[in-house]
Amino acid sequence: MGRCLPWRRPAIPGADTKPVVKVLRTDGSGERELFRHPLVILHEEGYASDKLQWTLDGRSILLALPAPQAGEELLDIRWPTAQLYRLPLDDEPELLATVKDVVGGAYGIEWSPDAQHTAYVVTTADPSTATETGDVSYPPPAPVRDLIIAGPDGTRGQTVIRAPNLSFVGWMPDSQHFRYSRQTATELSAVTVGALP
Repeated sequence: MGRCLPWRRPAIPGADTKPVVKVLRTDGSGERELFRHPLVILHEEGYASDKLQWTLDGRSILLALPAPQAGEELLDIRWPTAQLYRLPLDDEPELLATVKDVVGGAYGIEWSPDAQHTAYVVTTADPSTATETGDVSYPPPAPVRDLIIAGPDGTRGQTVIRAPNLSFVGWMPDSQHFRYSRQTATELSAVTVGALP
């Protein structure tokens, strides 16, 4: 049996069916459905807000989806809350966790290559708002962000870096190191390599 490939069917406007995550063999045979959800795929101006990743043993797919809160627009890609799912090939889908305040929402969640860790950035303070005296600096200082390294389900996270305009760039192949960048109003962003705590 060849390796299975994940496949997502986009929603058809006006259709009652939900988008589907399916798997099939590399030769195109054995197609079967794993998961249905109204937000499995959401594109706006080329932006995909969901993520799929195989676990290292190839027996499950990890999926991050946006999780809109009450009052948020249905097609707003900036939802800061993400839901993390595990889709086993031979069992029922499992909601692992809901992670709030993620910069980039579901698209901001990154699993390590070995699928043992997640990384994401949260905004901890936004100094661009007025101070207690009502003064606002110009240009406003960049928002302070935390880079969180967490378990594979997005929980048990700890801050490994705090800096203005912090962005997670990606995991290194060894799953023990990662890249991140920091940018200020006066300095260009530089990519730095960090290590797991």
